Amino acid sequence: MSLTILFGKKLKEIRKSKNMTQQDLAELCDLHPTSIGMIEAGKRTPSFATVELLANKLGIEYVDFFDYDISPSRKNLRLRQKLDKIFADLPPQALEVFLKQAILFKPLIK
Repeated sequence: MSLTILFGKKLKEIRKSKNMTQQDLAELCDLHPTSIGMIEAGKRTPSFATVELLANKLGIEYVDFFDYDISPSRKNLRLRQKLDKIFADLPPQALEVFLKQAILFKPLIK
């Protein structure tokens, strides 16, 4: 499967996960809805600038578009890296709050 098709499928997956239509995303990015549809269908390859724009408007990192069928351990590592970025600048008191919440929720997530 080509990178263009994989990218389009990932864009569609992310857009839908944010409960957005192609029209919504097109308006947010100041693009034509047909462009979004063609990218998602793998019929148009977006420029680097468009990839960056889409990522910014969707609130993700551009590398998330290229996260295909990764192993659970690699996905776990990426999630931990994202959490590390979030927690890096928090004061110790805030970290303690998050730790207590995680301990409370852990039994519920299985």
